[in-house]
Amino acid sequence: MASQAFSERLVKANYDFNNPLDAARFQHTVFEFMKLVKDDSFGDPNGEELMDKFCKLVNDREVWHFAQTVVPEFRSAREEQIHEHTEGGKGYACLNHVLNKLSFLPPRRRNINVFVTEQDVVSQRQRRYVEYLEIRVRGRGAATCSELDDIEDHYSQVEAELDRKQSFLNSTVSPIVADNRKASVRIRDDQSRSAEETASRARDAAKEERAVVVDGELDGMEKDGERIDETEEGTGQAKAKTT
Repeated sequence: MASQAFSERLVKANYDFNNPLDAARFQHTVFEFMKLVKDDSFGDPNGEELMDKFCKLVNDREVWHFAQTVVPEFRSAREEQIHEHTEGGKGYACLNHVLNKLSFLPPRRRNINVFVTEQDVVSQRQRRYVEYLEIRVRGRGAATCSELDDIEDHYSQVEAELDRKQSFLNSTVSPIVADNRKASVRIRDDQSRSAEETASRARDAAKEERAVVVDGELDGMEKDGERIDETEEGTGQAKAKTT
């Protein structure tokens, strides 16, 4: 069981954090343990006890930054991510249990912009990668001035490359967006013209229909007039004969 496999590994005395190999071994333990936590693999009573033991281990300023480097959830405020882990009310019980017992999660940021661009997210992630490659498991606090300068130099190169790629995407996507907008305008204009033409044809048809009706009524009136004239003429002839 997972509980038995990790019980011995969650003891601080088993690691010498001044030894890079031990520090790396500790990070591997944290990574593997949190992988099982996120899979919700510690739902039994023994698992809850083990999660509490894990939280006690990482709630130590001496080792926290080692754990934070390999677990993304440890780098965000609890309030900013807890809703993602409670959606549906199931599947995140173990992760919530751990997050709620950690002491050194970053504080909630005020006026956080929820519309963080993807480029900003990628940029932040690349900075963390660069820092990790330069100073490994020692953290920024143990880095030398030369190492910190190297981090900034390398990150500037990464940022320049990201900007170049973003510029290329903008130059490629913008014309497509503009063409789509023009096409939408043309379609809308065509639909408008089509509607006007249809309405115009309907009005013309109605006029023709009314003209036919009027012509029919006039023809009927003419015929009625001719019959009246014929009747009066016949009546006049009859009176003349009688006289």
